[in-house]
This record gives sequence, structure tokens and C-alpha cells, in this order.
Amino acid sequence: MLFLRVSGLTLLFGAFAALVYDGIRLVGSPGRGLPLTSLSAQLDRVPDAHDALQRFFLDNAPSYLWNGIVEPLLVLPIFLLFGVVGTLLFLAGYRAPPPEIVGD
Repeated sequence: MLFLRVSGLTLLFGAFAALVYDGIRLVGSPGRGLPLTSLSAQLDRVPDAHDALQRFFLDNAPSYLWNGIVEPLLVLPIFLLFGVVGTLLFLAGYRAPPPEIVGD
């Protein structure tokens, strides 16, 4: 449970950092619209990262997983993708507090 919460918080911190990055780009280039960075755009900055990810999924999983799930997720903004996944992981690791026993 703790692992899920820590992983979720890490992804939420990454989502916040991506949102700050997009905000700085927005302030730095006024009048050019809302520059949201997708995960695909970030992977294109690292040499062979996008191709390696595609090769990994196509070699180890069915092709519909890449075409139907992973590839559309790469188009989403990073802050949205990391925020949703981080929130889901954080909530999955939630443990209800033990009930208080109040005596006389």
C-alpha cells in the first residue's frame, strides 16, 4: 500500500513539474496559444526513445495494445497523464484509518 501511495505522489510531483514547465513556456511565448507538452513530444527529444518504446510493446505485447491504448495516451499532455495515473495510484493505496474505540 505504501508503494502505491509513494508511486502516486511521485507521479503527481511529475505532473506538477510538467504543468510548471508548460506555464513557463506560456509566459515565455505570449500570443502563441496554450503550449501543452505531450509525452510523445518529450520522447522525441531523447534519441531512439520513442522507437524503443514502440519496439518493446510490439515485441512483448499484442499490437492492439500499442495501437489502441499506448499510442493515444502518448498524445495527451504530460501533466494530465501523470496527474490522472498518479491520483489513481494514490487512491488505490489509501487505507482507511482504524475506528476509534471510545470507552466510558
